[in-house]
Amino acid sequence: NNGVYAIFNTTQPNLKSTSVRSALQLASDTKKLRSQLYGEPKELTLPFIDGQVTSENLPRPAAADTNKAAELLQADGWILDGNIRKKEGQSLKIRMVTRKNIEFEKSLETLAGQWRKIGVEVEAEVIDPSTSNQSFAQQVLQPRNYDVLIDELSIGADPDVFAYWHSRGLLNFANYSNATSDDALASARVRSEKDLRNVKYVAFAKQWLADVPAIGLYQSNISYVHSKMTRTIGQDQRLISLIDRYSNIRFWTAEQRQVYKTP
Repeated sequence: NNGVYAIFNTTQPNLKSTSVRSALQLASDTKKLRSQLYGEPKELTLPFIDGQVTSENLPRPAAADTNKAAELLQADGWILDGNIRKKEGQSLKIRMVTRKNIEFEKSLETLAGQWRKIGVEVEAEVIDPSTSNQSFAQQVLQPRNYDVLIDELSIGADPDVFAYWHSRGLLNFANYSNATSDDALASARVRSEKDLRNVKYVAFAKQWLADVPAIGLYQSNISYVHSKMTRTIGQDQRLISLIDRYSNIRFWTAEQRQVYKTP
């Protein structure tokens, strides 16, 4: 139950406008992105995992549409000058950052290509934490040193994502702040009735999609390798976290054979 997102730093000058963030979302073909990743991971459209909130009113993001994305930018004053859009002499330049990881790097490359098609100047940076004097958290996450961050969020078994999207959340990497979202998230986490919680999370999801503090890219997969003679987790099992792969360890086997049983 982990999700990979393109997280917008909403306090950066070129990303303060909801129109710009909406245009980037419309320019992002996440279906094509997922098809280029190993195992074609599941779709992820909301700030929580599909199935965690059940409601007929659960919203969905608009489908990718490059033309509409270009129209939004044009209406927001970003005029195409050659291959780059400019507004009041400033280029629409965005710095994308991720950590060294095959899937994250491929996602960054794919999104950067799609955004360049609508006139965005993209600067891509991949950081290898193992070769840096500082950790990725110290170098990138804590100072919010990015315009767009591609990273994985651990959501867990419950759709309570207060830490990531509430204005007071410690892991609010988008610097996202909205009174409606804050109220819905704070109210939902103190409700025990599932129906009431669902109503609050639907309200939050609608506001989250309208404000576009991030784009859901895909739900994480785990590659689990074992020999043909072993029996471990089943193909249809779903893990809340990586550690859950050990939950049925008492049933693991290394080989199967007939043994003598005393009467």
